[in-house]
Amino acid sequence: MAAAYIGATFMPTVFGHVQQAVGIGVMPLYLTVFAVLNLVLIEAAYIRMRKGERRKMSGTGT
Repeated sequence: MAAAYIGATFMPTVFGHVQQAVGIGVMPLYLTVFAVLNLVLIEAAYIRMRKGERRKMSGTGT
């Protein structure tokens, strides 16, 4: 939960600095990078959850 607040706090500020240095044309790339990063991290979390469920079902996990 804290990560969501950190992202919501700093992403606009970081984008503002990047946009001033590079230009507004970087916005689609900026949004795409973070969207892809979000999807990758969500899939990684789902994979970890599935592995945890398998351990519980087999009785070898704690």
